[in-house]
Amino acid sequence: MCGRFALAVEPEALLRFIGLTELLSVPPRFNIAPSQSVLAAFDENGVRVVRELRWGFTVRGLAAPLINARAETLLEKPAFREAARLRRCLVPASGFYEWERGGSKRPWLFRPTQGEILAIAAVWQPEAPGGPPAALALVTTRANATVAPLHDRMPVLVPPEGFGAWLDPTADPAPLLVPAPEGALTAQPLDGTVSDVRAEGPACWNPWRERQGRLFP
Repeated sequence: MCGRFALAVEPEALLRFIGLTELLSVPPRFNIAPSQSVLAAFDENGVRVVRELRWGFTVRGLAAPLINARAETLLEKPAFREAARLRRCLVPASGFYEWERGGSKRPWLFRPTQGEILAIAAVWQPEAPGGPPAALALVTTRANATVAPLHDRMPVLVPPEGFGAWLDPTADPAPLLVPAPEGALTAQPLDGTVSDVRAEGPACWNPWRERQGRLFP
């Protein structure tokens, strides 16, 4: 699962990474959650563009939006199969979060070992006339060894050399629907600020510090 991520980079870095032709104003966001708007990159008539979409597919008969789509069933599940064939996009992120299971619920931040930005595979649905706005779901796959101690799923991370194939509806997406290579991510325990969905700003990345037992503060 991927239920929270961050995007806090300089606009120039985002332009270079995605291959945009126009500089964007991208305010830093350290705690992006489902139902919020997120940046997504598309190829339109041979030009790479970025738009904002809501995070969470609306599916008839389901009360809650679908925020993730499993890679293993992406091309088969009715909610996603048309989008997987025709409407794929990339969601830039500085990193994503997972939480420890059990009592502590300590959050961890996963960031790229090389560079500043990750590209998460996503599929999207258009705005319905008189209905919900255009929305997307992040694609997940089985966790690699870095993420597996915390969760058995992770977002599909598309390398730059795969951007064209993922965004091209005539290309087979299957080769890209795999876990990130070992060593592609670093893992950092955090102090818990980001666990509050209302929290924002760099404090969300405050590192975990073990408390020393002592009699007085």
